[in-house]
Formats: sequence, structure tokens, C-alpha cells
Amino acid sequence: MKEFLKPVGILLFISVLFFGAFSGCKKEEPIELPPKEENVVNEFIYDITSTYYLWEQYIPSGIDINDYPDSYELFDTLKYKTLDHWSALTDNYQDFQNSLDGIRKVAGYRLQLFEIAGSQNLYGIVGWVYAGSSAEQAGLKRGDIIVKINGQNLSADNLNDLLSLDSYTIALGQIVGDQVSETGETLSAVKTELAINPILYYDVIDVQGTKIGYFVYDQFLDSYTAELENVFSYFASESIDELVLDLRYNPGGYVTTCANLASMIAPANALDKTFLTMQWNDLLTDYLTQEFGSESDYFITNFPKPNINIDMGRMVVLTSTGSASASEAIINGLSPYMDITIIGERTAGKYTGASLFYDMEEQKHDWGIYLVINRIANSLGNTDYVDGFTPDFEVADDYTTPLGDIAEPLLAKAIEQLTGVIAKKAKSRPENIIPFANYYESELEQNGIMYIDKKLRGFKKD
Repeated sequence: MKEFLKPVGILLFISVLFFGAFSGCKKEEPIELPPKEENVVNEFIYDITSTYYLWEQYIPSGIDINDYPDSYELFDTLKYKTLDHWSALTDNYQDFQNSLDGIRKVAGYRLQLFEIAGSQNLYGIVGWVYAGSSAEQAGLKRGDIIVKINGQNLSADNLNDLLSLDSYTIALGQIVGDQVSETGETLSAVKTELAINPILYYDVIDVQGTKIGYFVYDQFLDSYTAELENVFSYFASESIDELVLDLRYNPGGYVTTCANLASMIAPANALDKTFLTMQWNDLLTDYLTQEFGSESDYFITNFPKPNINIDMGRMVVLTSTGSASASEAIINGLSPYMDITIIGERTAGKYTGASLFYDMEEQKHDWGIYLVINRIANSLGNTDYVDGFTPDFEVADDYTTPLGDIAEPLLAKAIEQLTGVIAKKAKSRPENIIPFANYYESELEQNGIMYIDKKLRGFKKD
């Protein structure tokens, strides 16, 4: 079984079988729909949401799907917006699935937007450039400052329009004193389909005899298991003393990958114990308990037996506001078994799992629902990080010092906490340069990913 801590998951043919098993248990009779082709999508949306949704009990009663010619409006009506910031509807499930699997049409970089106090213009500092992307081929790198796109100054009003283009020209700038000026250098960015390699960087840093494994991990994808094991095999071969797991750019991913990574890190005596637990809506909880028992893997995810385990008693995790879902789950799941120090910014607060539902059986349409279906807790039942995890040491990313450089602010603080050695500090930005927002090329990255994939395939028709 594959699982993801924030994205997509259960195929419609599974859920159709599940409807059969649940048809006698629903709180109210399902709405009778006329056999009109235009209602196929709305029927799909209503049936999936009213069965699997974590907040199913808050769906308004008396909804007539024929009153919603706009399916997005129907889905918006069904959502429990008080708590649900993540469920989404798409009219192209395959593109959505690809994005969950790290395949995206992107230029291939991450931006931190900032503004000069008193100015209406925005600027972008490049935080990371993906290997093999158009941005890398054009020469864009961490720390570069984007001043204009297609000759236009950036603003809150035009930013999305400019960056949504398939190709554009970037004008670069530099900070001079407390202002930003153009350098005259321009680069061309072209969006292409890119398979993201989530292993951005890893190394062993020797600090006065203490060996620190440093790993920058971008997304919990299930297609890089061997590469992930290679990272920790290298750490084991180097007999590291400490571990720094850098999740500042990681929006989440598959639950199974999260569990696999946790088992590579955890103390060896934790490997036969519970890593995460799942909390479903009342309808699913009753059914799953009756059919499979409360100790089944629908409720409990144990640490899987790893091929490599580095047996750490503590680690440092580097975070940002973009660290979400599976990134938070690994912190939550490991915390009962080891000491974890968080350095950086407060995390996103994505404490739920979701699945992507689509019509694989009859293929009447290409719509899909990325739907929140459960809460993710640790072995102690803790899922109380709605506001994210507060860092033990709040440190801002400077977006200029290369990742892996011991002067990079977050890594420098981690080294200080692990060894007592204070690194040379990187040059700070002028105080009038104010962070504005993070920019993500993928909506999933912006919202966070906790993906439960194929988790319910065991259901059978009555």
C-alpha cells in the first residue's frame, strides 16, 4: 500500500465498492438524482464527499445537486471551510496525480517575495533551483534577485499573471545599501514537465570531531526509495554522531514514505512500535472497526522494518512556514521516541491525510477530488498542531547562503545546538527589506501534502 501524508489517494472504483458496503449505514438516504449526463460529475462529488470526508457530519442537509450547474460551487458548499483548508476539486485528475508524484510543468525554482518598506514593488529571492530544470539551465541560482518579468515591476496584483506564463524573461537585481537595483542581466525561463528529485542535498559535516549528517529533503515521494536509502547508507558508513533533517521546503507527501524515512532515523528499539495513528469520520470508524478491527493498519501505522537504520537518539529539524503535512507528521511521529529540536519558522499546521478520488472504473469524466479523509496522530494520540509546530529557535532563512554552508543561518544554529560551536554568521539583509510571502509554482506545495494512496482497496461489495 502506498500512502501520502497530504495529497491524493483512493480511486473511485474502490470507493464505489465502499459505497456498496456502506449503503445501509448512512445517516440519511442519498439524494435521488435524475439520469442526466450533466449530473454525473455532481453525483460523483456528492457521493465521495458524503462518504469519505473527515468532516462529513458538517455537510449541509437538503442539498440538491441539480441546483449547482457549476461543480466547483457545489464542492465549495460541501466543504467545512472552518477547518478544511486543503481539499480541492480538479477537472483533470491526471495532472493533479502527476503533481502529487512530483511531476510538474514548472520553470523549476522557489521564491521568497519581499518588499522595500514604502515601495509598492515586490522582489523575489530565489531559495532553490531544481536540477535539470529550465531555471537551472538558464543559470538561475539560490540568492538571485528577480526584479522584473517581461519588463514589468512585480506587484501583488500582477505576480500570479506574470509567473503563470509558459515562458518569460527575468531581469535580475542586487541589493545596494538598503535598495534594490537592476544588474542589467536577464534570463529566460520556460516551463517544462519536470520530474522533481526530492533529494536536494546531503553531506557529512565534521565540526571539531563531531560528524553531522545534513539532509535537505524536498517532498515525500514514493519513487525515490532506493535513493533515500542510499543517503542513510552513506550516513551509516560515515558513522555520523548527529542528524540535521532540513524540511524547510518540504510540503509533505506519501504516508508510506514518511514512515520509511522515520524508520531509517528512529532509535532501533522503536522499530516494532507505533509510528502514526489514523482518525476517520464516525461512519468509516464504525465500518473499519467492524470489518478489520481497531488494531488494523487502517488505524495504526507501525515503523516498517528498514533496510538501513542509523539509530538516532535525537535530531534537529529545520523548518519554514512551508513545512507541512508529512513533514510535520515525521516530527510528531518520532517525538515520543527521540529528542527533536526544531529550528527555523513555525510549520504550516497540516494535521490531516487526504486522497485523490476519480472515476477509474467507468471513465465518464476526468474530474477528481483531493479530499481530506482523516487526522494523523502519533502513538500518544497527539494531533494537536493545528497552528503548526513552534520552533525551539526561531531563525529566518536568508535565501542567499548556499545550503550546506555552515554559515547558513538555520544550519549554523543547528550546529551550535549540537556541538556548542558558533559558526560565522552570514551577512544579514537590511531591515527595510521586509518578507512578503512565499511563492510556489505548485498549488499542492502551497497548501501542503498528506497523501493516503490506495489505502481502502480492501473494501468489498456486500
